[in-house]
Amino acid sequence: MEGDLNEMEIQLSHSNRQAAEAQKQLRNVQGQLKDAQLHLDDAVRVAEDMKEQAAMVERRNGLMVSEIEELRVALEQTERGRKVAETELVDASERVGLLHSQVWVKSHF
Repeated sequence: MEGDLNEMEIQLSHSNRQAAEAQKQLRNVQGQLKDAQLHLDDAVRVAEDMKEQAAMVERRNGLMVSEIEELRVALEQTERGRKVAETELVDASERVGLLHSQVWVKSHF
């Protein structure tokens, strides 16, 4: 009976060591899980920040596209105005030339 008691004490001691080791491993796994959760939370925050930044860039891009279109229209209008002004200048120069030639002819005859 004493041998059985000793054997049971040895088994109990062995079971206690296994339980202590299992608890130690559990704490390690819980720590790893906590670290993994923190990394996941950080990754989610970074992803959300990047999503917000992408949305801002898209909005800014849309505004810039609109501004470029407005500038293109303004440039086309300016070019048309420049061409009209050039034509008017050529016409005016021709009229001045004609008037000078008429004045010259009248003054010399």
